[in-house]
Amino acid sequence: MGQDANRLVLQIVRYGLPLTILIFYVTASQSIEYAPESTFEHLRYAGDLLQGRGLAGPGWAGVGGTPSPLWVLFISGGGVLGLDLLLTARIFSLFFSCLVLLLTFLIAVELLSGRIVALCATLVVGVEAWLLQVAPSGGAGAIGLVLSLAALFFHLRGERILPVIFAGFCTLVCWQAIALFGFLLLHRVLFAPPGRGSLRMGVGPLFVYATLLLPWLAVGTLTGAGLLPLFIGETAAISLPGMIAWILLLTLATVGVVSQGIAGGGFRLFLETHGVIVAWMLWLLMLGLGSSWELLLLAYPVVVVYSFLGLRHLLRGLYAGEAPSFSLFVATALLMLANQTEYHLTVKPTMARSVSMVNELAAVAGWMRTETTAETSVQSDRPWTLSYLSRREVEPLPGGGSGRAVDLIVTTEKEIGGFTEVYRPALELLRDGRGGGGRYAVWKRTENTIEEVP
Repeated sequence: MGQDANRLVLQIVRYGLPLTILIFYVTASQSIEYAPESTFEHLRYAGDLLQGRGLAGPGWAGVGGTPSPLWVLFISGGGVLGLDLLLTARIFSLFFSCLVLLLTFLIAVELLSGRIVALCATLVVGVEAWLLQVAPSGGAGAIGLVLSLAALFFHLRGERILPVIFAGFCTLVCWQAIALFGFLLLHRVLFAPPGRGSLRMGVGPLFVYATLLLPWLAVGTLTGAGLLPLFIGETAAISLPGMIAWILLLTLATVGVVSQGIAGGGFRLFLETHGVIVAWMLWLLMLGLGSSWELLLLAYPVVVVYSFLGLRHLLRGLYAGEAPSFSLFVATALLMLANQTEYHLTVKPTMARSVSMVNELAAVAGWMRTETTAETSVQSDRPWTLSYLSRREVEPLPGGGSGRAVDLIVTTEKEIGGFTEVYRPALELLRDGRGGGGRYAVWKRTENTIEEVP
């Protein structure tokens, strides 16, 4: 009977995991036209790199950072092969997003010690609203997730060098991964094998990590690029169902962490097994809740896995034994329903609005190619998108005045002092059936005006 049950579990996982990944891919690829402003920032840097202009982008002057240089390098690889940069970014983003589900399953198997419950956790991650937004976007979120999860998985497997390598590459996507390396290094020092010096155990990982970062530091210094890898992206605002789901997951994850801490083996065993993962999760949650919601996505798979640990602990206490599978399936279904409600209520409309804006800016870019010259100065509140589409320099629109006269402004503002509206693509787009909400218009500076740009 036990062998039959094991065969059934293996069959469910064998077909269930690929099916989960396939459904995720099909769902995410339906929004393949979506590309936020942050994606076009990466494309601009990749284009500059391919044309030999380096990575010192004008829009980041004074910031001291470069958006995810490793991701920019991936996109540039497609340009070297003659592929469209936006298409390359979207293909890589979808590919890495699918790998997120595979790595979530592998980590869940290590921590949950059960393939069925690991598949349940993977299902919840596979319908997560923000991941479905990131997957087709062409942004750096997916590769950041893959690299951090790979580092955690190989750490759980007891590997010594691979976690450091993946943490190093992850640092080239987001500087916050410096903390991930720090946690790994501290783990190596604190839990060094008997007879081997603790400090000596930290030299190897430190050397590998430095070897991965030094080429970027050298190239960035020589080209004048900002050295800090910036993790930029766009996530939709969270709705009430999404907030409830997050609160529930964080509560269950807390139960999961505490249950592992008080389990047999003592606090030292808990730190040795869970210390790095829990520290990384808390670090991302602190930064994400404090300033950057995009970082919450990096923590989400780990939060889900620990929430299932907590859920299983509560169910075992409730039923005084092994938690029944039916309860886990119900909890999985409820979490999936909350994620899909968030996706359809908030994320999907946000993506649709972004696609509409890009359509409008594409029409503006076509107008600029015929109605302006190379000397015409342009500013916009979405400079990277317009710059990529028009193949010309577009400056960011300052919030407090440009300090100099500019010829054209492309913005959603309804009125600009000293400027006259000369083109609005809404009617043209509606006539062609491409949609467009009439948000963007081109404003031309009035002749002989001395009024500065607002």
